[in-house]
Amino acid sequence: MPEIILAVSSCILIRHIIPDVLNSLRNKALVLNHNHCVYSTEEEAQRDLGIEKDKLGLNNLEIKVRFDDKNETAASKLTVGGPYEIILGTVRNRLGLGHELYHIYKHEKHGYTFWRWLFMPVEEWKATSYALQNHK
Repeated sequence: MPEIILAVSSCILIRHIIPDVLNSLRNKALVLNHNHCVYSTEEEAQRDLGIEKDKLGLNNLEIKVRFDDKNETAASKLTVGGPYEIILGTVRNRLGLGHELYHIYKHEKHGYTFWRWLFMPVEEWKATSYALQNHK
């Protein structure tokens, strides 16, 4: 079944599209928030996802959380004909969850166009800002 990758939030990818200063700030945010609200199970992350979905008015969407031990990145994707999925790598915290949920929110609100892809560094920064503002 075809998949549409909505966003990939990884230090490796971001180094190539966001200036080093912004990347440095984002990495510091990950380090600062790594020990706060780290998820041990997918069920814990799914519970927080429900709270965050409510804040963004996305209650009608089916979104699943899945852990992936093979890498440290977080990503969101939509399988055509299936639910959205947030994949949390080895850094499993509310910051990554909120960041990827913001990408889903923007996709639902605006879809993805050429211009959105062109301004992906701005979208990455907005998603990180949203996650930091809502991270407690």
